Amino acid sequence: MLVRTRDTLAAELCALHGSGMTWRQIAALARFCGVPAGTLCAIAKGYEPKSPDLRAKLGLPPTATVVSVDGAIPDGTQVTSWRMCASPNCDNTFADNNPQRRYCYECRPKKGKTI
Repeated sequence: MLVRTRDTLAAELCALHGSGMTWRQIAALARFCGVPAGTLCAIAKGYEPKSPDLRAKLGLPPTATVVSVDGAIPDGTQVTSWRMCASPNCDNTFADNNPQRRYCYECRPKKGKTI
């Protein structure tokens, strides 16, 4: 099985499209296994496919699964920064979802509806 990066795949798609082939003609090629033409166009423009099946068809490596202490984190989850809790008695770090949040979720639980 061919394994490639998204950048090399995008370069290959752009080269094929630049040679005069339409996206539908490119999608009909055997090496793209019937991937929709619109998806191939989006990949050429920088889209990163998330579907494991689509990634396998295109020869892209699978995305990593990260496991936390409290359970599994879904694939594709991104955290831009970690923050230390501002409570003097707490040494926890947490992923803030709001720039105004200063305390971890153990010190100050989220308000609102509970299940």
